[in-house]
This record gives sequence, C-alpha cells and structure tokens, in this order.
Amino acid sequence: MSAAEGERGRAPRGRASAVRITTVLCLAEVLGMVAFATYSANVPGFIAEWGLTNTEAGWIGGVFSLGNLLALPFLVSLTDRIDARLIYIASTGLMGAAHLCVGLFADGFWSAMLFRGLAGVGYGGSFIPGMRLLGDLVAGPGHARAITLYSGGAALGGAISFFISGIAFAWLDWRWAFLLGALGCLLALLGVLFLVPSAEKRPAAAARPPLLDFRPVLRNRRTVGYILANVGHQFETYGARGWTVAFFAFALAAQGLDRLPLGLSPPILMSAVVLIGFGGNYAGGALAQRYGRTPVVVGVALASLAAALAVGLSPLLPFVLVVAAVCLHSATMTADNAVLNAGALSVAAPETRGATMAVYGFFGFLGAMVGPTMFGIVLDLVGSHSFVGWLAAFATLGLVGLLGATGLVLAERSGRRGPGERGESP
Repeated sequence: MSAAEGERGRAPRGRASAVRITTVLCLAEVLGMVAFATYSANVPGFIAEWGLTNTEAGWIGGVFSLGNLLALPFLVSLTDRIDARLIYIASTGLMGAAHLCVGLFADGFWSAMLFRGLAGVGYGGSFIPGMRLLGDLVAGPGHARAITLYSGGAALGGAISFFISGIAFAWLDWRWAFLLGALGCLLALLGVLFLVPSAEKRPAAAARPPLLDFRPVLRNRRTVGYILANVGHQFETYGARGWTVAFFAFALAAQGLDRLPLGLSPPILMSAVVLIGFGGNYAGGALAQRYGRTPVVVGVALASLAAALAVGLSPLLPFVLVVAAVCLHSATMTADNAVLNAGALSVAAPETRGATMAVYGFFGFLGAMVGPTMFGIVLDLVGSHSFVGWLAAFATLGLVGLLGATGLVLAERSGRRGPGERGESP
C-alpha cells in the first residue's frame, strides 16, 4: 500500500483537516437534499395531474419516511462493522437514482410510491451514517461543533429544497426539480468519494454486539433519554412542517386574503420559515456548550410550546404576525436538534455507536411519521375551520415535544445512578 493510500485510511488530524471534513460533509448533505421537499411543495399539483385521492397523496408523502424506517436499523448499525463512508456513498447514489426515476418516469400512484420509497431508503442510509462518519473523523473540541453544523445542514437543505422547487415550478416543471435533486446527489457522492477519507477501523469482532442486536443500546438509560427526546422533537418538527402551508392558507382565508403578500408563493415562503430553523439549530448548540445539554433541551421545549400556542392564536392578528409566529416556532422547535444528536453520540459506547444511531434514528423517524397524522386527527376532532382547531393541533405538537424533553430528564437522573453504563457525560 502506498503512503498516500495509508494516509487516506487514517482518521484526519489537525484543525485544517477537521474544517475540511466538516465543510465537505455539510455541503454534501445540503446537495443531497435538493429534492427533499419537492413533493411536499407541490402536493395539490400532483393530486390534480395524477388524479390522486387525498389518501393516495398522503401515502406518497409518507412512503419516504417509511423507507427511512426500513433502512435505518440495518444500514446504520452496519456502520459498526464497515466504514460509514461506503454506506453513505452507496445510499446517496440510490437516492439520486430514485430522484432521477421520479423525474423521468413517475406518472401516477404506484410509480411514485416505488421511487419515493427508494429515495427514502437512500436518505435513511446517508443522513445518520454521514453523522456517524463525521463523528468518527472529527474528535476533540471540534466534535460538538461539527455535529451542530451537520445537524443544522438538514434545516438549510430543507429550506433550499423548498426554494429550488418553487423556482422550478414557476419557470420549468416539477420534473426538473427532481432532476436537479438527482444532480445534487451526484455532486454530494463525488465530494465524499474524493474529498473525505475513510474513517477509523471498526472494532474487532469480539468487541462488537451481533448485527441488529439493540439490547446494549436500550440498556443505556441515558441513550434511551435522548431517544425519547428525539421522538418528541421529530413529532413536533415534521408535524409543523407538514401542515404549515395549509395553515397559511387557513390564515389567509380567515383574514379575507386570496394570496400571499409581495407576490410570494407558498413554497418560497416556506423556504424562509425552514431557514429560520437553521439559525435556531446553531443557537441551541451554542447554548448547550455553555449551560449543558439537558437544561437547554428542557428550555427549548418550553419555549417551543409557547411559540406553538402563539402560532395557533396568530390568525386573529394581521398576517405579518402570523408569519412572525410561524418563524418563531420554527426557530425554537429546531434549537435542540444538534444538541440531541451530539448527546446521543456522546453517551454511546464506541462499539455500539452505529446501533445507537440506528435506534435513535428509527424512533425519531417514527415520531416524524406520527406527528403530521396526529395533527390532522386533532384538526378533524376539534374543527379545521376554526382557529381553535389549529390552536389545539399546534398545542399538541408542543406538548409532545415537552414530554420528550421530560423523558430525557428522568432518564438522565436514572442513568447516572445506574451501574455499568458507558459513554461520555454531556
């Protein structure tokens, strides 16, 4: 093996390497998400063009998360055995191919279900393995900062996806938005392939638990706490993201307006809302470094509940305050994202990091699936034509987020008393 190959096989050292690795992986994450929100940004258009029922449209939206759930337990736990870089590259390639097939071949319910499901598998095998790869490559003082940047990249990628989709819908065609998403995945794949080295060697076989054996993860009470908090976080975030465009429509109708001000389209306005969450993510990470993870998670959950209530009440106010309340909720509900991701990694034993992130991601995506559904159930029960129904639905999101944070507090206290658990303290 050449000296260059040997250097490539070792984890990078030094600030310059850490900055380069973090930059490339964060940029690759954003590029891989170019088509992430394209379907959500054009659901009414797909219903009309493909003759879908609302239930069918909901299935096409939900099958992406289903693909995440199916992929995560195996692909993420596999990072305890093979280099997470290889899993990331293969999964990003699959996601890009799926976006390409949507753009070229999707023409109805079943084809869209197939290709969107495959895209979800690809995303499930790229996002958290990418976080694992970053955690393996960047150690020391820069570790928490790198995870914060990577976690925030998801919000930035979502915002850019809404924005690019809105531009594509206005000037080209929805198919071009998916083709651009395929191109983004290709660029992400090439960037990681040529600019990111392989991670450290996996633990010896004797030090590893069996594949898909998650019992060591669930025995770590502090890990369970972060899993519970992540369920609440994803429940609230995906519930709000899935219904905010519809909420804007309700608020506009309630105030007798027939369109958004300043000539904005809903996807472009939504991109600004999601981008606000990008800033909230970094604010939460900075606060956690100063005050500790658990206090920040609880404080964020309380602030997010207050912001969710403000959103529910905002249709009684001018529309500019509706947008302001939604932006505030976007910032607060995402402020614990990086904190939870870094905490889950820090309390995991090195030989079970992949399995830990598999369980962590699985239950997180489960919360992401249930959140939008529960929001709709509350609207049906209370009434979607009154602000009281929307207030109850947004309050439900905030309350579940707070319950998740409470679970973290209880698990942290129990975990510190429990013997034999490994991992760093947050």
